Amino acid sequence: MGAGEIGKSFKDTLNQNPDLGYKFIGFVDDVVNDPEIIAGLSELDNVIKSNHIDEVVITLATNPSERLDEIIRVCNINAKRVHIIPDYFRFLSNRFNISAIGNFPIITARQEPLEEANRRFLKRTFDIVFSFLILVLILSWLYPLISILIKFNSKGKVLFVQQRIGTKNEMFNCYKFRTLTSDSSRENDKFTPVVFGDKRVTSVGKFLRISNIDELPQFFNVLER
Repeated sequence: MGAGEIGKSFKDTLNQNPDLGYKFIGFVDDVVNDPEIIAGLSELDNVIKSNHIDEVVITLATNPSERLDEIIRVCNINAKRVHIIPDYFRFLSNRFNISAIGNFPIITARQEPLEEANRRFLKRTFDIVFSFLILVLILSWLYPLISILIKFNSKGKVLFVQQRIGTKNEMFNCYKFRTLTSDSSRENDKFTPVVFGDKRVTSVGKFLRISNIDELPQFFNVLER
């Protein structure tokens, strides 16, 4: 039922795969000037009886519920199995994944590349190699320099450690160069976010924040995972 793009594609699939056990008889549609259309939609009952049809596949691009109900009613009267290929057939490709949640079919329009083991391995290998090079070639000499500047500028530790939620909702310690006065980011055990013009930011910390150098210790996090 339906001689549109979806119907034509389904017909080609049947013809190219005879092992599926189906023989294509013809299209039933109200479209004119198509030699493969053997009857109009209103003639479905006669087509089923005269051609000894076993199964009917509905591939109408637009199928109002009233028309679907009538097609299914005719098939049920003739005790024929009926299938429906929905209009979202265009989503069926390698870019989409079809699954189900309960009784609801779900089309996932974006697959996570890292769901594949080989891609996870390649990414992890790249992360380790790249982070190691950054630590050896840059942080090996920059870390002592930044540490001295931070220590001279204000009292406290060189690194600021903050707990964050990572993959699988697991907590981990995120490392950064300290940019605020010692422990001033926490008052009464509550985290106070930094705002523009915050007086807690040290002069060295301001430079580290603008240049994003304060984020460099996070490469340690990459190696720890």
